[in-house]
Parts: sequence; structure tokens; C-alpha cells
Amino acid sequence: VQRLEMARTSTQKNVDKFYDDRKIDTLSQRDFKRMQDYAQAILKKAPSNDEAIVLLLYSGLVPVVRNDYAGMKIAGPKTNTGDGNWIVLKAGKPTHFIFNEYKTNKSHGTVEMEIPQELGKWLGRFIRSDKKKAGDVLLSVSESRVPHILRKFGEKLFDKPIGINFLRKSYATVKWGDEIKQINELEKEIERESEGMMNSVGKIKKVYNQNK
Repeated sequence: VQRLEMARTSTQKNVDKFYDDRKIDTLSQRDFKRMQDYAQAILKKAPSNDEAIVLLLYSGLVPVVRNDYAGMKIAGPKTNTGDGNWIVLKAGKPTHFIFNEYKTNKSHGTVEMEIPQELGKWLGRFIRSDKKKAGDVLLSVSESRVPHILRKFGEKLFDKPIGINFLRKSYATVKWGDEIKQINELEKEIERESEGMMNSVGKIKKVYNQNK
């Protein structure tokens, strides 16, 4: 399986610059739901629509990955999934994704991601309608086309382009925004206190902040 190129496209860079220049906030949970509803409305009429599947995959039903669905293949019970990226079928139903090839794979190794029922329903219909089988590529869209698809849907739904990095930031904010804010505030407090103790933050975390 050919290794996916993880470099950001010029389209993605333009999207990033758009948001940086205008200082636009992240999408909300309601915005992600709007993406899901719009994709599902298309798939009800055209279950083999690749672009709607792309939108659904990045709509927050599962953690938002980078451009790692392009080139993904379908795995059956006897498929060797040791290389490449896969969507696994059991009894004809999508159960989970397997990611072997992605930007930080050297640090994290193989990642398996469970497919929730709602997403699995539409992926199953998509695969059946296109009569795809084990070994086939899931999406007939190239890696370079995915950012264009997301940008197009963003302009239609939100009157502004959306890109993968922006969606990843939005997903993390929706999921853990409050917790991350609390952690950042705690880090600042520890830093202030460490100065008073004339010690490093790392030393305090390692030695003094242990449960008895």
C-alpha cells in the first residue's frame, strides 16, 4: 500500500490563513450536528455519494483525523491489515477503522477506532450501494480533493471555508475545551508557585505532587 502523503495542500494553507486573518472561532456542537444532518440528507437520496461520506466522516461522529481516509481500503475477515488504513467489516457491517499510516504513526503505532452505530449505518449503505468488497478502496476521491470537498461544504453551510486542521481544533474544543482551559489555568498557578518555592515546575510535578 502506497504511503499517504501527509503534507498540507495549498488549499489547506489558504483555509488556515483565512481563519488566522479573521480570528474566527471554532465550530460548535450544533455546527457539527448541522454537518451530520446535511450529509445524511444527501445520502438518503444518493447513498453512494462520496462527497457526503467525506463530510460525514469529518462531522464529529468520530475523532477528526487528518487526511487519512483517502486511500483507505475495505477489510474482510481474512484481510491482512498490517499495512495501510482500513475500514473493517464484520458480517457485512462496518465495525472499526484501522490506521497504520498517518503523520504520527512512529509515536503511536497502529490505532483502532470504533465506528459508532449512526456512522456505521451510512457507511454500510454506501458500501453496499456501490457494491464494494474486501480490498476495494472505500472512497473514490484523492487525498488532494478532500480539502476542496470540505471547503465547498463549509461555504455552503457556514458561508466560510472549513479545513481539516480547523475541524480538528473545533472537535477538540467541543470535547475538551473546558477541561483544557482548567488545565492551562492550573499550569499557570503551578508556575507562579514554583517561582516562590524557587523550584522548577517539572520538579514539583515529579517529586512533590504524588499521591500518598
